[in-house]
Amino acid sequence: MDQTLVDRIVASVLEQLQPATTRAVTIAPAVPTAKPTAVALSQAVITADVLSSAVQPGQAVQIGTKSLLTPSAKDWLRQHQIIWQRGSESAVGHVASSPTMRGQLLLSSVTPTVRGAVDSVFRSLPNWQRQVGGSAKESADAAVRAITTAECDRVLITSRDADVVACRVNRHRAVRAAVVASGDHVRRVEAGLSPNVLVVDPDGRSFVELRNLFRSCVQLGKPQPKDI
Repeated sequence: MDQTLVDRIVASVLEQLQPATTRAVTIAPAVPTAKPTAVALSQAVITADVLSSAVQPGQAVQIGTKSLLTPSAKDWLRQHQIIWQRGSESAVGHVASSPTMRGQLLLSSVTPTVRGAVDSVFRSLPNWQRQVGGSAKESADAAVRAITTAECDRVLITSRDADVVACRVNRHRAVRAAVVASGDHVRRVEAGLSPNVLVVDPDGRSFVELRNLFRSCVQLGKPQPKDI
């Protein structure tokens, strides 16, 4: 048999015996997962009943900038693992996570002056949640729960019993609380303690005083561990 013909036959057999991994494989591109749509709620007070009647499983919630969440509503959101964010009603579509510090405002003492200062400062801060805090004990318990469950990085509480609230939350080893009275005070406390709970007594303070104090609180970065 001609040697050239033999070489061709051997080459053909070797080519057929090549492993399948040497062959090119086309992989279909992954299909991105659609983000959940958001339900917009703008009621003045949002309760668990409001949420249960308006929100379907898997949906996110967009809460109005001036809406207040009751404790039962907060528990309902946590229990059903619902993603939610505060923002304007025109921002519905999807809820984007914020890279900034997550804060929570607990309103134990609510007066027209407090409400005006809160609306002035917090309406443009979607990374700060707002809810009614109840009594001094209820506010303290809610603050400890928010910090220990990593629900937020810092809690700001308005209460006529500011000293009592700070004392109660400081009983927990994970909490560093301070009562603050002015912008300068906030900065001094932040430098020495870096508290994760700030408490403000609104009694006797004007709208401008409260607005400036709130601004100083929300301008702080994430609390840093301190060796006290």
